[in-house]
Amino acid sequence: MVYLVIHLANEARLAGPVIYRWMYPVERFLLTLKTYVRNRASPEGSIAEGYLANECLTFASRYLVGTETSFNQSTRNEEDQNVANDEEVSIFANVGRPLGRKKNKGCSSNKRKRVSRITLDNQTLVQAHRYVLFNFDGVAPFLKKHEQFIKRRNRSPRLSPYEIQKLQSETFHDWFHDHVAQLEQQGNANITDELRLLARGPMDTARRYTGYIVNGF
Repeated sequence: MVYLVIHLANEARLAGPVIYRWMYPVERFLLTLKTYVRNRASPEGSIAEGYLANECLTFASRYLVGTETSFNQSTRNEEDQNVANDEEVSIFANVGRPLGRKKNKGCSSNKRKRVSRITLDNQTLVQAHRYVLFNFDGVAPFLKKHEQFIKRRNRSPRLSPYEIQKLQSETFHDWFHDHVAQLEQQGNANITDELRLLARGPMDTARRYTGYIVNGF
């Protein structure tokens, strides 16, 4: 009988999901068993010996120490957790690893260079600084203080919540820089190194990678 779309729908309704009754896994396993045949005069015996040998090797490989097997090998997109941070000052840990090959010193190579240095424009710097400040838990009290500062300066006419949010997004990074500097001059003990570095802002140079693996992708 020729299969039509309506036949597949009726089959699924009568027999349930197809993944529990299709033959693809069985057919693939039969092909694996055929690869065990070394003596064509006794195919059944070859399959039995090959299957037994595979089971023994699989069992033994689970207890091998210091040997990479199919059970303990690294995934394709595994991150390198021991990446050193060579920046002078940074409050963020490096996560992930870049793609490509390292460029050998003193050797000319046509291999793809995985990292290059770029200079960020002012708009990109402000956007990066703003994103970090608005998503850092330690800056939340300063965001509330800055919101109150905006409301006091704009009592007449009264600003809408959207206008307050817009003003805060445009001016908070400058206000935070000046406010932290003022508190530091006053000898405030609550100003930590993290807040001081956050107020300073990012560097104007950054790394550009041809590819980067993070969170397994």
